[in-house]
Amino acid sequence: MAIAGFTMVYGYILLLISPFLLQMAEVEPETILMFEQLALDLIYLFCVVTIIPTGFYIWLRSLKNFWERRTLSSGLTAGWNSYAQIHNTLRAARNAPSAFERVVKALLGGKSKKKDNTVIILCAILVLILAIFGGFFTASAIMKKADREYDMFADLKRRYPEQY
Repeated sequence: MAIAGFTMVYGYILLLISPFLLQMAEVEPETILMFEQLALDLIYLFCVVTIIPTGFYIWLRSLKNFWERRTLSSGLTAGWNSYAQIHNTLRAARNAPSAFERVVKALLGGKSKKKDNTVIILCAILVLILAIFGGFFTASAIMKKADREYDMFADLKRRYPEQY
């Protein structure tokens, strides 16, 4: 989920910058709008495909945790995760089909298949790939830094030396 979240951030940053670059390259405004819509749809579909299954796993784990512990905090966590999963799934069910339809239409083309469409498609895919790499490397760097700063096993050994 962290990778998907950072991917969205980097994707939107790239989409804020790209119209200025395309305008400097004297691309038509209509083409810029088509590029932005395709890139947004690709980023959205990537994030939905990664967040929804991961969310189901987190939701089920929180329900299991609440069933085993039966504490207020685990109940609140399970309740929030239930709300979040239902909300995300309903939003994806409502929005993903139209985004998927626009992506298929752009990739497979129609009667207006031009050379410009190929450039738009490649640029949108490049934005998605750059955003995914940015999300992956950012999440990895944060996890590595957290691993260096907090050694869970050393902490357990210090707290419970008789078990180790």
